[in-house]
Amino acid sequence: MEQEKAPSNIRIETQTMIYEVAEGICIQVTDRQTICLLRRHPAIGKRFVGAIPIGKSVINDRTPAIGEQACFHSSGAPFITGAVTRVQRR
Repeated sequence: MEQEKAPSNIRIETQTMIYEVAEGICIQVTDRQTICLLRRHPAIGKRFVGAIPIGKSVINDRTPAIGEQACFHSSGAPFITGAVTRVQRR
């Protein structure tokens, strides 16, 4: 079964953070414990590039499944999230 390419507008949740992605770019990160927006989070402004399957180091151009990690990248080092707990299309 082929997995669907990542949509450009999604919400990715981990145990600690919520990442809002619009038109493929992370535009907002919220700390789940404090419910505060993190204006200087390293994922903000980076392009969502895909999912990293459990136990792998390869990035797949698709929405992450529960337990996988999400990867954001632009110039410089990529940002990789903790394990994904929920994904919502926007």
